[in-house]
Amino acid sequence: MLQRRTSARTGLSILAAMVATATAFVVTASPAQAATIPVTAGAVDNVVNGNCSIREAITAANTDAVVDACPAGSGADTIEASSTFTLAAVDNSTTGDFGAPNGLPVVSSIITIRGATLARALDAPDFRILRVAVNGNLTLSGVIVTGGSIVCSNSACNNGFALGGGILTSGTLTLTNSQVRGNNASCQSSSTCAARGGGIYKTGGTMAINGSLLTSNLVFCASAGCDTAAGGSLFDDSGTTAISGSEVSQNSLTCSNANCKTFGAGILNNANTTIQGSRVVANKASCAASGCVAEGGGIHSNVGTLSTTSGTQISSNAVSCTGAGCRARGAGIFNETASTSVSNSSIVGNQAVTSGGTATGGGIFEGGGAVTLSNTLVANNSPNNCQPPGSVPGCVG
Repeated sequence: MLQRRTSARTGLSILAAMVATATAFVVTASPAQAATIPVTAGAVDNVVNGNCSIREAITAANTDAVVDACPAGSGADTIEASSTFTLAAVDNSTTGDFGAPNGLPVVSSIITIRGATLARALDAPDFRILRVAVNGNLTLSGVIVTGGSIVCSNSACNNGFALGGGILTSGTLTLTNSQVRGNNASCQSSSTCAARGGGIYKTGGTMAINGSLLTSNLVFCASAGCDTAAGGSLFDDSGTTAISGSEVSQNSLTCSNANCKTFGAGILNNANTTIQGSRVVANKASCAASGCVAEGGGIHSNVGTLSTTSGTQISSNAVSCTGAGCRARGAGIFNETASTSVSNSSIVGNQAVTSGGTATGGGIFEGGGAVTLSNTLVANNSPNNCQPPGSVPGCVG
């Protein structure tokens, strides 16, 4: 009996050793490692020539494959591109889903671009610079996006819309210490069309703008068919957005057709948006035609929610109109049907002016939603601070 027990114990010891040995050889799957893709300074080509251009780098990151001299992407990729890249040709023209010509490949993976100036050449055809697809996640760190141009020239032009002169995003977009400047969206059609988002057009997804500058972007109507120009620097159509420590300045909207409309020279908000410690300054919405409308010099909050906090300044914005029966309203903020909360902020020195029509709501015009103020200065706006009378509790008209 003793010998049998000893054999049994020995068998168990051998089995345990075998299990331990087998366990030691189990391979645990590791997440894909991020890749760094260095770009040849100034290179924008898409041919096999032994360099790594900015276009090839985005494709390598999207596809996790070697492209020319660009190493294959892997996981969340960083494109090191400390140079100016001047784009002279269309890279792609997507169909459906807000299609339009794009200067760079559509971002469809997790990509960070660092240090680049991405510019459209002055004599290039019209195209926006960047497009982020629904499944894309793009971070721009220390990047300048400039010179993008989207033009709608007929009724078939994306169902009559010119969207996002600099960037169009349906996915995730983060701007850190970056600039979106000098881009435009316009309508030049005899058929009904609208232009939206001179700098950025966002439809769904999420966006974060940190320590960045959105400036000198333009949306305009250039023909009788254009009825609306909106969102000078940003047209935020849906999703969520957080803006922190940034500036939205010197963006503009213009139209000159009878009954045309300009909405939100700085920001047009249809999303759930928070603005913290930022400046929305010196933006202007204007129109010059009978019955035209200019609203929201700084911000036009149409639907959704808007919250400003932490010392945000909304100042020196303007709405103006010229023409019989025209309207200029809400130079600082025009609140349509949104829920807007303004706390620890200032709305100062905004102006609504007119020739031939009516101008009101120099600081805030409340159009049917709800605006609440907390520890906020609303002062020195022209011709008044808040309208209609009594519509903004705590604000003296």
